[in-house]
Amino acid sequence: MRKTVRIILILFFALSYYPLAAQEENQGQQSYDPAGRRDPFVDLLAAKEAKQRTIVTEIADMSVEDVNLSGIVSANGKLTAIIKGPQGFPFYIKEGDKFSDGYVMSVFETEIILRKTNERGIPLKVPKDVIKEVNVEGR
Repeated sequence: MRKTVRIILILFFALSYYPLAAQEENQGQQSYDPAGRRDPFVDLLAAKEAKQRTIVTEIADMSVEDVNLSGIVSANGKLTAIIKGPQGFPFYIKEGDKFSDGYVMSVFETEIILRKTNERGIPLKVPKDVIKEVNVEGR
């Protein structure tokens, strides 16, 4: 009699645990189908926080397309370009400085040439040269 009670109790607890285990496995999967509408349970501020985490603090974090050339100065016979980052802060760059997707190929008196070597983390077969000119009319 005691054996049957023990077996029944063991089966009862094992079967009651099974739905909980299956529920935990399904929690990682999203089963909501909005059919074109946004999910009402998704945090709306999550995307804003992700954007704030990608603040550019040095030119190695910046993309070649994000470069806005402000001016070019000559010091000790070498040309240095002044650029604005995405947040508007100035950066000073010279030949050879690296960006997240390329580097500064050359600096001239009125323009800089940037070489883009990869796009979205994938190396380009043929690098692209991007020319940024100083806006003379804006002075």
